[in-house]
Amino acid sequence: MKIPTGRPAKHPVDFMMAVAQKVVSGELTLREAAQRYGVSHGSISLWKKRYGSRTLHLMKQKKEIKPRTAGGREAALESEIRVLKQELGDMYMQIQMLKKAQIFSERAKKDASSIVTSENLDQSAEDAE
Repeated sequence: MKIPTGRPAKHPVDFMMAVAQKVVSGELTLREAAQRYGVSHGSISLWKKRYGSRTLHLMKQKKEIKPRTAGGREAALESEIRVLKQELGDMYMQIQMLKKAQIFSERAKKDASSIVTSENLDQSAEDAE
């Protein structure tokens, strides 16, 4: 059994075929389709090429590989562990970025509130009374 290389497609094959068909028919340009659907024009160009050569339907979504042997089961579990570790690492990085953004936002808010300008002078005078 051949194991697919590369990462799986993010979009369903039906979506890719519909977008490629609109570009091939001239309904949309590559850049218009990219902007409308939020996909890079390079991806749409690839979809168009594969649509023309009738190989786009071969791009399958991620499939479960059913192991036939105990060794195959171990390999599948190791692969799943690797994927889960990657997802965990991505989540950790997102949390760290959010924490830094929160600290930056709090610091900016504190700095902005301590400066007296003509815009907030009236407000500070009201607060003092």
